[in-house]
Amino acid sequence: MKKLPFFQGIEKKEKPTKNTLPTAWLSRVISFGIWVFLLILLGSSVLFLVRFGSITQTNEVLTKKLSALEKKTEQLQLTNQQSDNLDVFGRYFIQSYYTTDVKQDVYQKTVEPYFSKGIEVPNVGDGKRKKQIKSIQLWAKEWDGKTYHCTYLVHYSVDDGSRSELIHFQVGEEDGAYGVVSYPYIEQVSEFKTTAIPKIAQQKPDKVDPANEETQKAIKQWLNETFFPRYMESTNLDDVSYMMTTPVLLGSLQLYDGIDQLQVYPAKSEWDVYVTIRVIDRVTNARSKQEYSLRLAKKEDKYVVEALSHTLGGTMNDEEPTNEPSTK
Repeated sequence: MKKLPFFQGIEKKEKPTKNTLPTAWLSRVISFGIWVFLLILLGSSVLFLVRFGSITQTNEVLTKKLSALEKKTEQLQLTNQQSDNLDVFGRYFIQSYYTTDVKQDVYQKTVEPYFSKGIEVPNVGDGKRKKQIKSIQLWAKEWDGKTYHCTYLVHYSVDDGSRSELIHFQVGEEDGAYGVVSYPYIEQVSEFKTTAIPKIAQQKPDKVDPANEETQKAIKQWLNETFFPRYMESTNLDDVSYMMTTPVLLGSLQLYDGIDQLQVYPAKSEWDVYVTIRVIDRVTNARSKQEYSLRLAKKEDKYVVEALSHTLGGTMNDEEPTNEPSTK
């Protein structure tokens, strides 16, 4: 028997193969990863742009607000400067206005440059009396769009002691120069009620006929005999409480001396009354004029002042006048 070669009796064993990923599948995995990365990058870019745009927009808004604030600051600084100049003007005017212990021609030359044309300088009479000013303080100031409403507290002395009063007047401004454009009036400090008076400045009705003669006569009589004597000379608010919607007094610092001019116009169930009166200062006997606009109504057969202004500024509201109300 032949002997077989040694290696022929042994079975051949195959070498193990390595596990490898298919090439196509690996390519897809890589592509997917790349797309995910690109999408993340794109999303981050969009988010950045949105936030950047929002920041830019916010910066623009802040820039505009800052610019507006700077303009307001400049306007405020200009207003403060004008206000300071106005205060100086007001104090000089009051010093001159209260210097009544001089002859009339001297007083006229001193005070007249402060007034606008058409306002008469008070008559100081014998020029022997004066309110000796101790101090002047700005009490209130308000801009109505056309003029400054100025109120000063004046502390002064007379023969029988010291007193205080408020003086009111309106001031216009043009090219840095000032002028008193209304008749000044004085008021007792303890009865200061100016905030309750409607401040309405409108033109007189152009196409409305004045009230009839009977109405004007009746209103003039009531103003002359009842309202102005109590409004000017009384110190008891009850004396005018029934004839004014907002009762107020001037405190008997001046005497009422009569009506100089009067105009009455119908307005719905009321009247717009424009009146210039004469007054006398109790201390100096100086004679001057004051102007008033009144909204007058008649309730329960009695006249009632529903609104009052210390100028001939115009009607008391925007209502169109209609037929004249009855005075009966």
